[in-house]
Amino acid sequence: MQYIGLQHQISRNNRNSFLLLITFPLLLLLECYMFSLFADKQDVESTNQHFLTGAPFVIIVVCIWFLIAWAGHAAYYPYGSPALNHCREPKTNESITWLKIFVFSRA
Repeated sequence: MQYIGLQHQISRNNRNSFLLLITFPLLLLLECYMFSLFADKQDVESTNQHFLTGAPFVIIVVCIWFLIAWAGHAAYYPYGSPALNHCREPKTNESITWLKIFVFSRA
């Protein structure tokens, strides 16, 4: 396996993430168009009119979806990735303290 470099992997990951983020609303728009096409009994003019009427609502819902996901991610990882934990100040190990209390209280 050939070494390609960390910067190359980061840029490839960013590019793929961007493509996935763009593909999600496009897929929903395509599904709405297909639903409208079959609901209008394959009348293209009527389908186009209904699609152009409903497309802004789909885009607004997708934006709200992305904002909720971003807010949830920001709340779950307030200081960045868990992989960066080694860079922060060490926390007190409360789980070991509770374990000691539990073990020694049984003795």
